Amino acid sequence: MFRGSFRSGSGGGGGGALTVQTITSADSPYDLPLSTEVLIVDTSTGVVNVNMPSASSSEGIIYYIKGMSNASTNRVRILVSSGLIDDDTFADINNDFAAVSLVSDGTNYVIL
Repeated sequence: MFRGSFRSGSGGGGGGALTVQTITSADSPYDLPLSTEVLIVDTSTGVVNVNMPSASSSEGIIYYIKGMSNASTNRVRILVSSGLIDDDTFADINNDFAAVSLVSDGTNYVIL
């Protein structure tokens, strides 16, 4: 059973549209803002590095990151400036149309 709280980055009131952003390799490295919960990454023209917001400032926010076509050739690398992602310094999306969901516990990110 889940104990605690979480929020989507949109703020109060329950339910609401998620903020979606699409990027390409031209945007790499990309600093993911706190306000974007869904990131669609087009890797058709190259590798993309995504820098997550600090875990301490994004506690409880769930981020969804999806690599589109050609991710098996041009990976999406998700990086953190401090802390870890499931006990590692980065996470890769390296399968076409694969996705990862991450949440911060205030110190590190956890893949859901």
